[in-house]
Amino acid sequence: HPAVTPEQTATSVTPAPPSAVAPAPSQAPSGGADSTKVKVGVAQPPSPEAGGSKRTPIVLVSPPTPVGPPAGPQPTRYTVQVGALRDQANADLLAEQLRAHGFAPIVSKDNLYRVRVGDKLDRTAADQLAATLQAAGFDTYVRPY
Repeated sequence: HPAVTPEQTATSVTPAPPSAVAPAPSQAPSGGADSTKVKVGVAQPPSPEAGGSKRTPIVLVSPPTPVGPPAGPQPTRYTVQVGALRDQANADLLAEQLRAHGFAPIVSKDNLYRVRVGDKLDRTAADQLAATLQAAGFDTYVRPY
């Protein structure tokens, strides 16, 4: 396509004739992977005999790409469980012992009070954290988050 020079840039836009604009995605021919692509081009106004004047650049933009989690399976994340206790007081005591050693425990409750360290770690980091906790005297269990 020819380059648009400053002289060709208009401050007001004259609508291009329907034949000069690519069809909307709903009007695009069906079938094939290319049927949803949007074309970029320069509209051709009617000839001077038909009342046209300067070329006005028209750019058709495709809709934004949806943002979300990447397709496919997500990697499994892990945490290190240090205890699963029936009594909240015992879970709180274990959490205090972990804090005294410089760890940041998380206590959650389902049918038991689970005391964990590490939040959504990859397997290597979880194994390293478990080894550090074991060296400090704690029993550990690496489990999916």
